[in-house]
Amino acid sequence: MYRQRALERGLINGFDLLLDEQHEGGSLLMLVTKYKDKNQFEQREENFAMVMPSDRQPVLANDKQPADFREIVSYGDFVRP
Repeated sequence: MYRQRALERGLINGFDLLLDEQHEGGSLLMLVTKYKDKNQFEQREENFAMVMPSDRQPVLANDKQPADFREIVSYGDFVRP
């Protein structure tokens, strides 16, 4: 929802949600956000603040906090070769 708003406003260049159902230990979701240049990337926090309400509260599944079921297995800044 927020990435779609950011895309419509030109704040990001695109996004993909990828699912790997064959990942050992269960499904793996990867959210990829695409930026048109380094400047857009560096402004990402300020830009997303424009599309996300400052008082937003997370929607919890079964009253579980995200840390109770989320595991970050890989992270970093990736670039297309």
